[in-house]
Amino acid sequence: MAYDRYVSICNPLKYTTVMQKTTVNLLLFFAWILPAVFFLVAIILNTKKEICQFNLKGILCNSTVQTLHCVRSRTLNIYGLVNLVTVLILPVLFILFTYSRILVVLYRCRGVRRRAAQTCLPHLLVLINFSCLTAYDVLLLRLELNSPKIVGLIMTLQAVIYHPLFNPIIYGLTITRIYDHLKRLFC
Repeated sequence: MAYDRYVSICNPLKYTTVMQKTTVNLLLFFAWILPAVFFLVAIILNTKKEICQFNLKGILCNSTVQTLHCVRSRTLNIYGLVNLVTVLILPVLFILFTYSRILVVLYRCRGVRRRAAQTCLPHLLVLINFSCLTAYDVLLLRLELNSPKIVGLIMTLQAVIYHPLFNPIIYGLTITRIYDHLKRLFC
């Protein structure tokens, strides 16, 4: 989505030549296949480990599954960090790069500022929220930090309640009918 917005805002005359069907299909293929392969490798690595306890410390069985193993696996920790870099950090850096380029174009061209900001800002807010939540979840387990229980509870509530509610609210506010209705409701 970020690349599409980048091409449409920064190179609008080249959009049809850059975003051809093969390019879109290739991007979609990697967006679906790469995470699936990473997930499959994680399942294979986890199935070879012996489980000693069956109680998860939390309501989510995200990366806390590794705490159930008898022996902490260095391979799983390294794989998790590689996975974090390739699935989260590199794409976020690419998206931030494309949005910085979009902001440069918006600064130069006043006619499209408002419309581009309305389409890009919600995506950026949701992306930053999700990235922080995911990075916290993965890094907390890998670095074996003993954070207070209230921090874990807040992050779990963010994953279960806040994040699923945050997306529709942020994207819904960009739709003028919803925005006008909420404005009348609260004013």
